[in-house]
Amino acid sequence: MAISRASKSTILNGNPKYKDLYDGISSAAPTVSADVLLIGGGGGGGANNAGGGGAGGILYKTSQVLNFGTQYRVVIGQGGLGFPGSNVNNWGNRGGHTTFLNMIAYGGGGGEGGNPIAYARSPISSGGSGGGACRTVTFGSSIQTSNGGGTGYGNNGGTSPSSSNGGGGGGAGQSGQSQNGGNGLNTWSSWASATSSGVDGYFAGGGGGGAENSGTTAGNGGAGGGGRGGKYAGASGSYGSDAGENAVANTGSGGGGEASGRNVAGNGGSGIAILRISGSITAASTTGTVSRYETGGYTYYKFNDDGSITF
Repeated sequence: MAISRASKSTILNGNPKYKDLYDGISSAAPTVSADVLLIGGGGGGGANNAGGGGAGGILYKTSQVLNFGTQYRVVIGQGGLGFPGSNVNNWGNRGGHTTFLNMIAYGGGGGEGGNPIAYARSPISSGGSGGGACRTVTFGSSIQTSNGGGTGYGNNGGTSPSSSNGGGGGGAGQSGQSQNGGNGLNTWSSWASATSSGVDGYFAGGGGGGAENSGTTAGNGGAGGGGRGGKYAGASGSYGSDAGENAVANTGSGGGGEASGRNVAGNGGSGIAILRISGSITAASTTGTVSRYETGGYTYYKFNDDGSITF
């Protein structure tokens, strides 16, 4: 049902009231109810037969009440950078958090690297979903919580299948699967279709792990836009480089792990925020890269970077 903003205020018993200029019906200050989907930025892949980056966490809330005339700020988490090949601390970087009101979708953890000092665990491998393991270094854990009245989704990274293989990053739908990134979720496939977002209806897939030496296989990225792991020195895999593949932007997916220590790992994909409102409504103002869609009885507002919305 369309919501009219054409109104004039009066004071009744000390409280503001609004009188619709079209139908003459008085009501309290108008509000709108929105379903909210937030996805954090994906983590970057590690370097040197390294782990793939973990996907950004997902936070979903229904029926969030928003007041007319109030500006609401949206912050979109950027994808974590994949680490360039080097000999010390080859960890991928954690993705940024996506926030709206008091809701947080955490950025994905960075993939573990092949030559960290004494093979110590990365302090940034845990995130919305965890980064993949590398050699004897364990995977990152999911730290995504249900918060702000919404439900959170995230999973741990995958275990390294061999000393020459990195583990896959965790996805929003499953943990990393050996060297393959965990799949994201297609729960919001209708949202993805309505707003030209995600990959084949999925969001937030984990990055694949890198592979070095014959007899090993580089990991595929998880459904939703996860980057593929690189391959080197006779390893097999679908990505034709020792570099890790970048994740798809604005999916919150993890970047692919690098294979040789001589190239760069894949960057995580930036996050996204989508508001869905029943009926037809047009915001009074927006800032940032915001797109409006109206289909199937709903109005959608999609944020690809930081911005705001006022109804």
